[in-house]
Amino acid sequence: MQPSDYFLASIDDPRLRAAVQRIAPRFDRLSHHLREIAMQLHFTPDHLARQRNLSESTVRKYIDNLYKALDVRNDIDANVFDRTTLICFAAQYWRMRRQEDQNEMDTTGW
Repeated sequence: MQPSDYFLASIDDPRLRAAVQRIAPRFDRLSHHLREIAMQLHFTPDHLARQRNLSESTVRKYIDNLYKALDVRNDIDANVFDRTTLICFAAQYWRMRRQEDQNEMDTTGW
């Protein structure tokens, strides 16, 4: 088993686990900028704004765009789980899967 499999298995709630699996592949279609915001969504909008020299309202707009791009607003589980938590879990899972894929490519030469 890969580390991402262990990570996913550690999520006790099957609904959250399923939502993470469904949302994580959507990170591939995000712009680099939105992906960076998603990876740092555990910070407050105020912190992100100061870190990026943006206004807090601009950061909040980016976060709204992120929710739309990941289609979390329409996701059934977004009503059950906090959207930010869901995206943070999905971002971590996506990052782990991407690293595993890269390691496999490096090993096989493909």
